[in-house]
Amino acid sequence: MLPEKKPNLLDLVFDADKFKSTAEFQKVVNSQPPQTWIKAHPFIKGYNYIPIDCVEYLLRSIFQYWEWKVNDFKVIANAIAVHGTLRIQHPVSGEWLSYDGLGAVDIQLKSGSNPTDFSAITAGAIQKNLPAAESFALKDAAEKIGTLFGGSLNRKDSNGWNTPYKTKWNENETEN
Repeated sequence: MLPEKKPNLLDLVFDADKFKSTAEFQKVVNSQPPQTWIKAHPFIKGYNYIPIDCVEYLLRSIFQYWEWKVNDFKVIANAIAVHGTLRIQHPVSGEWLSYDGLGAVDIQLKSGSNPTDFSAITAGAIQKNLPAAESFALKDAAEKIGTLFGGSLNRKDSNGWNTPYKTKWNENETEN
């Protein structure tokens, strides 16, 4: 049996047409992201994330066609929440796939104010926090594509399984 070579990230981003099978594609999107992309969240202790610029870079590099749509946004207590849908065209099958994502950000209020006092919202808070909530929603949707997009970053109970797909089937191989 020939050793299986896992495509590396540089191969992927410079030659996205190289995917010959869905299994090969799955191996790439379920590989670990580059360690340099993983950041510790500044406000949530023990929480890691991949910045939105890296996620958008991967979307643009892997998928020739993708789109993002905000379905809804609303204020919940003192936070703004966004629900959106990421649509990607699978590079092997050509099928369009959809992934929903949710994101929320606390609305900045004047110090010491009641969380439901809308008169205490600081200048520019919505202009700053709504796009932040949208980027969290996009990242949440992209994480569902695979590990490369941050899909397993904060899982404490990850099983470490690899994809069950083979890149190539060896016709001389028999099951026992």
